[in-house]
Amino acid sequence: RSGKGRIYRLTANDQLPMTKAQLEMVRETQRLLGEGMEKRGENELLGLLGHADRRVRLEAQWELAGRETNALGSLVVMATKGTNQLARIHSLWALGSLYEQLPTGVGALELASVTGLLEDPDAEIRGQAALLMGTAVFANAEAPTGKLLEDISPRARFMAMQSFQDRWSN
Repeated sequence: RSGKGRIYRLTANDQLPMTKAQLEMVRETQRLLGEGMEKRGENELLGLLGHADRRVRLEAQWELAGRETNALGSLVVMATKGTNQLARIHSLWALGSLYEQLPTGVGALELASVTGLLEDPDAEIRGQAALLMGTAVFANAEAPTGKLLEDISPRARFMAMQSFQDRWSN
């Protein structure tokens, strides 16, 4: 066994064949996953956080999180200033993974800078930031996270509640 997954596409007999763009996406995904993420530079990995295929995004996220403090600042910038929602979400997830690996106090300043995302215009980003606050148990994050309990978005409210559950269970 090679230890690598495979990509299969099953279609009904009456379904149209893949378009050229779909076929190119499959080939690109195969190439990216086949090559792995270990040798890719930080900027390329950050770009892959917004890839159309979730598996590619997750592999890039895990690789960045595995680089510990080296990627911390870049992930914070992507989460706070990025324009691609998926890349921002995966940056927050990577930051949560990083926070769990770092010694106490290391990276606290960088990670605390994401508290401003609790007021982001994007409800999904607000909610994901709230989840990070609960996982990382940030000091002084209770009040801004608590404001999300009255958010207009039901999903952001749910994630804020989940954040408090995570905080109290740690």
